[in-house]
Amino acid sequence: LLSWGIYQFAFGDKPQITAQEKIQYAILTDDTKVWLDQGATLTVIEESESSRKVALEGEAYFDVSHDPDRPFIIDLGNDIYARVLGTSFKARSSHEGDGGKISVRDGSVRLYSSKHEGYDITLVSGEEGELNPQLEVSSKTFSSTIDGLMTGSQEIVFVDQPIDQLLERLGLHFGVDFQVAQAAKLDCPYTTTIPRGTTLNDVLGSLSSLYPNVSFVDSDRSIIRVEGICEEDK
Repeated sequence: LLSWGIYQFAFGDKPQITAQEKIQYAILTDDTKVWLDQGATLTVIEESESSRKVALEGEAYFDVSHDPDRPFIIDLGNDIYARVLGTSFKARSSHEGDGGKISVRDGSVRLYSSKHEGYDITLVSGEEGELNPQLEVSSKTFSSTIDGLMTGSQEIVFVDQPIDQLLERLGLHFGVDFQVAQAAKLDCPYTTTIPRGTTLNDVLGSLSSLYPNVSFVDSDRSIIRVEGICEEDK
């Protein structure tokens, strides 16, 4: 069973969802959060007392619920897998011979091949790794701009967008959940262009400069609490 937005869907033995024309947000039964990029497909292969296993085709951002007794395994295709206990990261796979790629924001992920000994990479916060034994590719680099899921487009444009609606879109883009305080008033318009590669801190810094009465408080690696009003009542 998967929770998709405020709805729940049952898909039989192997639950599956596919993001169509926009990023989609899903919650697995173990409270793992997944943001699927456009065209990406997630299939739940197994969920038992000792294992959690899914298959990914396309790009998605994961915030895996920590459970030391049940490792979370992602089948990236072509005998490439990612293993994690609990962390937040971006995964990409085409299932067309391109191998798998992981970008870690928090925690660590093991990227490995089930058939090719020696192709095994452990990635920690800020690292990005790619694995493709068929092409003899195994690489690990450091990136300081891993903040979450990036769409296929080069930029996001907002024109006179109310901040509360803007935060909903940013949450999907960066892989975080903005929780707005009940008393908050965030209907002020905001116009901006966010280039690809812009960090979440850059965006929130810009919003805070324009509307200093709004505050953003990190609750954990995937939740940001929003308080205040975007302008004083007149």
